[in-house]
Amino acid sequence: MDSSQQVREENALLRKQIELLEKQNNTLEAKVNELSSQMNRILESTPSMEDIKKWTCEYVERELDDIHPLKDRWECTGYLPEYDGCVGYFYHKPRTTIEESRKNAQIHYNRSEVMKQPEIHLSD
Repeated sequence: MDSSQQVREENALLRKQIELLEKQNNTLEAKVNELSSQMNRILESTPSMEDIKKWTCEYVERELDDIHPLKDRWECTGYLPEYDGCVGYFYHKPRTTIEESRKNAQIHYNRSEVMKQPEIHLSD
């Protein structure tokens, strides 16, 4: 076998290996594209940090309200993103809607100022 024949055979073998690698590369590219699409769908459905903060504030407020309710006619503003996620409290005036009272209200941020005093006292 002469050297040119040997070179042709090696080239043919290398071409087959290149074709195989190209097929494998195409398969891997397709899988990467699929995973990228799946990741983007998951990221789009993941709640934002703002949504998580809002849910957390509202949950904590509900739990606190069960333990230490607000004084009569006091209402919670809910999550206030414009105040960095604080929760405030306002007085709901008689014979007005909550929206009217909320719009014109002075917001209190210290919950202990607007809570009812506990009815049950633990003895020492």
